[in-house]
Amino acid sequence: MVSLRAITVAIAVASLAAQQDFSVPFQSRFVPSPISVWREALIGLSAGLVWYGTWKALANLVKREQMKRRKTLRYLAPTAMLAGTWIVFLALSGSRWPTAGVVGLLLNGTLFLFILADAPALLLSSGLLNLAVVAGLPPLFQGLMGSAVAWLAWFSIIRLCEWRQEVNARVSLRITN
Repeated sequence: MVSLRAITVAIAVASLAAQQDFSVPFQSRFVPSPISVWREALIGLSAGLVWYGTWKALANLVKREQMKRRKTLRYLAPTAMLAGTWIVFLALSGSRWPTAGVVGLLLNGTLFLFILADAPALLLSSGLLNLAVVAGLPPLFQGLMGSAVAWLAWFSIIRLCEWRQEVNARVSLRITN
């Protein structure tokens, strides 16, 4: 049941809003030009290619790993992606990162492509980090939690790929006369 106080506040706010003749004009900062349209298309194409390449490379690595019957990829790939995530974090948090010129364009492009490839772990860890910040945890615990979630996300992705390879493996009974 809605309380009388909530109804009163809603009526008061509605009456105040009706009294003011206030309008905010929309001013778009984006002016379409042929260069920006091509730039957006190139960014979208590169994002798609990075995603496709990442998953194809991961599937190929898992396939080769299963042929050799080793389990090192399960631990090596998440650790490498976690190290790359920390490098990206340190690069973006530092003020000495070049942003102008060809060097800045190459470095920012590399960071962008790595962030796209690491998107599953970044999405999971950033969601957990938002909860940790709201809960008021110290920065050390926030970093440890984000790192653990990012590592476990890649570990579970590799395990999922390994499981798919095992399930889709052909079975031969070799029944002969």
